[in-house]
Amino acid sequence: MQILLSLLIPIITTYHVNLDNSKKYAFTDTLYVVPLTHQQYKQADYKLVSVCELDSNGIEIKSARRILLTQKNKVVASISLPVPDEEVKNFSVHKVGERANSFFIGIDWGGGNYYYEREFNFAFDGKQFVLTSVKMISYVFDTGKTSTRNKKITPPIPVNKFVMMPFIENE
Repeated sequence: MQILLSLLIPIITTYHVNLDNSKKYAFTDTLYVVPLTHQQYKQADYKLVSVCELDSNGIEIKSARRILLTQKNKVVASISLPVPDEEVKNFSVHKVGERANSFFIGIDWGGGNYYYEREFNFAFDGKQFVLTSVKMISYVFDTGKTSTRNKKITPPIPVNKFVMMPFIENE
């Protein structure tokens, strides 16, 4: 057992973020961290951090799940996520990643006959990340019909002003 523990301990790391929340939660759990490493903003040390808040019993507070954009471990934007099955049926974040000069967040929801996806693309404009486009996919099981369209966002929305819920609509 001692050998196993000594092998695992170097792998375990912690990630500290200054949250500065007005709400006080007992605990914050980090679900994943995605470093943003494109040459244009690599020195700024941006990361996407998915967090959920826990109450004093260690139970997740579903309405407090969010994705943070941090810069040098300070939060520069907080994207609140809908509560699965309460606000949006079967809501999930299914991918988060980086492309050249941008990052994206992919979500999906639905059930039964209808399924929906959105992919939010945030480009770096030299000063900050802004929402520039949304890929919108809908699928109807009965007919097998899939609809895909890309919506350009004009003017772009700064990530710190972005609200996800208006983009979640059943078509």
